[in-house]
Amino acid sequence: INTTAINSSIAIGAAISGTTTTLTALGTGNVSGAGVVTGTTAVAINAPTGAVNLALATPSITVTNGGAGSVTLTDSVALTTNGASTIGTGGFSFTDSANGGITTSANITSTGALSLIDTGVTSIITIGAGTVSGTAVTLTGTGGNITLTGAVTGSTTVAINPTGAGTITGAGAVTGTTSVTLGNVGNSGLITLPTVATQNLTFNTSAAVTIT
Repeated sequence: INTTAINSSIAIGAAISGTTTTLTALGTGNVSGAGVVTGTTAVAINAPTGAVNLALATPSITVTNGGAGSVTLTDSVALTTNGASTIGTGGFSFTDSANGGITTSANITSTGALSLIDTGVTSIITIGAGTVSGTAVTLTGTGGNITLTGAVTGSTTVAINPTGAGTITGAGAVTGTTSVTLGNVGNSGLITLPTVATQNLTFNTSAAVTIT
């Protein structure tokens, strides 16, 4: 679905579906609506400086956004891959309700805040190839493990909380210029990260912690 008028928006009033579903607005045009957007293979969203607020059912996303734009997405299917994505200063929020959780496979770059949130049962978060970055970066799970193969970078803060017995492990670098917070009070999963760069580190777990 494409708009051709500059700064015009796309409103999804009812469910739409395809194999790869693409939504393209121009300029400051927004992409939003109550209808669920299904892409059995992928969903691609292009909103150069607009606001995006959508409910998805897809295993793969690619987002092109910038300027003062913002992107808020919910997904009912486990995310298994993503295309390289950029988001504006309004920030990026992605919430996945599937038990399979969230796996990224390419850069997600926000010039505002960035949040990846699981709401499924013991859902995982895996940062695969590439880097997820923003000003304040938050990864929040529901008891599943958080694995960092790729990097997590916050120009201000990074907060990673798997919740409960979920672990935080992987070879990916974690950088929080102001602070890095790992786990939360009451957590019991081990934390093992070989590369953490910050001036203020906080960790909360009853299990072993290995950080270099």
